[in-house]
Amino acid sequence: MTVACAAQASLEPFTASWCPGGFAGSRRQGRLLAATDAGYHPRTRIGGLGFVVNDGQWGLKPYVNVKAKTAPIVDPSGPSLVAVLELRAVELLLATTGIKEATVLIDNAYALRLLDRWHAGHIAEMPEGYNLRRRSMHPSGLPTLVRLATEVAARPDLEFAKVAGHTGHPLNEVADALAKLARRRQEGDEVDVKERAEGLVRAFLRQAASQVDRPS
Repeated sequence: MTVACAAQASLEPFTASWCPGGFAGSRRQGRLLAATDAGYHPRTRIGGLGFVVNDGQWGLKPYVNVKAKTAPIVDPSGPSLVAVLELRAVELLLATTGIKEATVLIDNAYALRLLDRWHAGHIAEMPEGYNLRRRSMHPSGLPTLVRLATEVAARPDLEFAKVAGHTGHPLNEVADALAKLARRRQEGDEVDVKERAEGLVRAFLRQAASQVDRPS
């Protein structure tokens, strides 16, 4: 089966697309299944965010944590930064796909715990060290994770579930690869982001379709 990916948007520094080819059995009781992931390289201070949905939607975005007058550091360092990036990947998924009735797989326990707390209405809880100052880059002035917490609290159609990272789960592996792709491209790797990302998603769809079609 050949899956052609149709470009939804190709805007630097964010790339999103959709590979048609959702397959029979891709939904659990009518729900979509998505995975998000993020990574960060402390030496370059560059990270990447990635997501994939089992209907073929995917996206990736670099994250740059630099000191500059125009872009001061607003996220904490250390372990909290990893959770912040994982949560930013969830925000990227929700902001760009508009998915409903979905289960989102997360491989970071701290990020998942915060999502569960926000789902229960405790939206004031934030990662340790997260800066709540007003953001000039968004019309509301609210920080990304404050906006995410507010949305999650109002979305009973969403579920968040733990997945073990780097254990071969196909959706988690694709999301991880997309996040790394975004980081590598921002660091200067001249990889063709769209071609590589579409190849990853096509491979996932083929694998999933073959598993569904395989006689039991």
